[in-house]
Amino acid sequence: MLHDTKNDVTVRIAERAWVLVSGMDGTRDLEGLAAWVKRAGVAIGDEEMTSFLTELAAEGLVEDGPGEDDVVTGEAAAQASSGGGAPDRPVLALPGFGLRCDGQGTCCRFYPSVVFSPLEAARARGRLPLVEDAGLDQRRGFMPLAGLDDRLLAVALVNGRCAYLEADLRCGIHRSGAAADKPLGCRVYPARFVDDGSAIRVSPWLECGCVLASGLSADGGGEPLTTATRGAELERAIFVERLPELVRLGRTLTVPRSEVAALSLELSSCHVPDGVASLLALAAVLDGGEVAGAKRALEAPPPAELTHLAERLAAIRPRVARLAAEEWRSPEDFARQLATALLGAFDLLDVMPEELLRGPGVFEMTESFYVRALLFGHQLFHPKGKHTMASLARDRAVRVLLGRALAVTANLAELTDPAFRHPLALVEACSRAYGLVGYLHTFIDENGA
Repeated sequence: MLHDTKNDVTVRIAERAWVLVSGMDGTRDLEGLAAWVKRAGVAIGDEEMTSFLTELAAEGLVEDGPGEDDVVTGEAAAQASSGGGAPDRPVLALPGFGLRCDGQGTCCRFYPSVVFSPLEAARARGRLPLVEDAGLDQRRGFMPLAGLDDRLLAVALVNGRCAYLEADLRCGIHRSGAAADKPLGCRVYPARFVDDGSAIRVSPWLECGCVLASGLSADGGGEPLTTATRGAELERAIFVERLPELVRLGRTLTVPRSEVAALSLELSSCHVPDGVASLLALAAVLDGGEVAGAKRALEAPPPAELTHLAERLAAIRPRVARLAAEEWRSPEDFARQLATALLGAFDLLDVMPEELLRGPGVFEMTESFYVRALLFGHQLFHPKGKHTMASLARDRAVRVLLGRALAVTANLAELTDPAFRHPLALVEACSRAYGLVGYLHTFIDENGA
């Protein structure tokens, strides 16, 4: 499967065609590619090869090879593959949060890519050589994460699950050795790091049910998101997002990031009674050009109206339908199961929007924690400033509403997978992992981008 992340489409090709693609590293002409596939023992005629490459190019899946100005030095390559290191600022983790992993393996059986470094892949292959026979041939278990750059690898998925996830939903790598042998992304997850100029904020990605369940824990137990107290203590390969110097809060409201750091701390202490209404009210205040009313908007919002969300829901729905229609996926593929359930959630919103907008019901504390974590961790800001905080708050309001609808759908359909106990986390995960949030790249509502 070739995943076109620019256009949010997936292209299925034959395994023999992948042999040809794997030789397209920008250094071979057609004659060189013909020699490449011949050496690999695959028979592809010149006419067939030309036709296939023409189709790939027409789909926008072929880019020019490296030129003289694109040569990457050894030092730059190491920097790209290992991360640049975090600035030595204080590390502030979400207060009172400790992670209690539920052992259900949801994060290992949902994401379309689980990333390994070459060294991490070698360790996994050495410990469990029979998994996908990768111990004999790395290509059986790992492919380049993007293009043909093998400095980052994506592990093979089996029915949508990491190949190293065992039948009891436990990590085979962890079981065979130690947690330290798991890839960095798995060891760090669900921590998200954002540098706001004064500190590095650490909050959880809100994409796994155990994160939301942990956020509701009254005793504050569980594992910390990080033990680091300064940025210099973080592993160099950890990716740290950076807030821009000027942050767009609303249509006409832009403030220095130092003010954003203070604002987010204040707002993250609020109790949010209704995730949808509070996020919409916050967006309205910010688009009004002020921040003075932001706290009141979160704590005492007016009732939510579907008119503020309808266009966004309409833009997201075709993306869910496209994912649900990927029949090459196994029925056991959880992404396919979720997409089908989400279509049911959209249908439910068509017939009973007022009931779902009325309030969070049993999810009040979940939604309150969700908004608190978003605000503390600067998760309502776009690192490149492409979208305003107001627009991203409306996007999250859509997700909360979809989560409510998914909860009802899962109950009516008697979906027994434990992951459905926390539907908002599933909507969050699907938004990032399967491109639902991509609608923002082209979507502009009545209040601007």
